[in-house]
Amino acid sequence: VNPRCVVGISASAGLKINVTKERMNDFMKENQKFWCSNEQGYVIFRGMSLPSNVPPEYKLKVESLHCPLLLIAGEDDQAVAAIESVDEIEERLEAVGKSGLLTRIQYPGTGHLIEPPYSPNARATLFGTYPKKMMPLWGGQLQPHSVAQEDAWKRILGFLDHHLRADYPLKEPEDTPAVIPLIPRQEL
Repeated sequence: VNPRCVVGISASAGLKINVTKERMNDFMKENQKFWCSNEQGYVIFRGMSLPSNVPPEYKLKVESLHCPLLLIAGEDDQAVAAIESVDEIEERLEAVGKSGLLTRIQYPGTGHLIEPPYSPNARATLFGTYPKKMMPLWGGQLQPHSVAQEDAWKRILGFLDHHLRADYPLKEPEDTPAVIPLIPRQEL
């Protein structure tokens, strides 16, 4: 595969790619040592994807990347160690002289998966795989997550437009900082 550009949302520095639906229980059991729970009993999976916990053979081979890469991460992602993963990817690209390929955007107060605008945001959901039903915590707060959805969508479209359809450019978002300031939480 020779992509013209790549977009990653809530990316991990590595992935055990041979996990099938049939092997999911084994995969979860093998990695349970990296889980933790908060005071409400929500399961936090992010430890499984900390770069230090990903075996070298499962690390993404970012050094061989030859196209622009946009990575979007929520600073309160409790499912994937997105910030730490983006940090490692950035360091590895710098080490091989490819730091110019990376565009990095991170959002405070946002959790896992910064979806398209107006998608529902769930801080936690019911997960029924291993060993029993549990409530994983995805992180994020409603208002900053919603703001991030709108901003990230504009940036993704602009990035894709720039790298895939340069003949017909969309207007890039203006004056948008790389890190969106945290919006004070308001009671609804």
